[in-house]
Amino acid sequence: MLAGQLDRFIKILVATETQSATGDPLSTWSSYAEVWAKRTDLVANEGASQDQRAAVGRATFKIYYLDGVVRKMRIDDDGEIFDVVGIQMLGRREGLLLTGESEPA
Repeated sequence: MLAGQLDRFIKILVATETQSATGDPLSTWSSYAEVWAKRTDLVANEGASQDQRAAVGRATFKIYYLDGVVRKMRIDDDGEIFDVVGIQMLGRREGLLLTGESEPA
């Protein structure tokens, strides 16, 4: 993997559970890591949800290997949020190929 191809600085986010003032569980997202990545946009899929059609954006992010990344995490690419839906190891812990899905606001 060539470092010059990693042209985006992304944040990998992890959900943290806290409690609100009333004691209810509250999920917030905090930074797990900030890394350089190469983004490749994939073909958008259209999905129907409650009689509405919306385009779902998919992209892959190639990063250097980072221990602890799981599918429950998110990627923040300059304000665009992706849910991690796939993780593929590249080589022998040389890198990771993360697949993310983003829904329009």
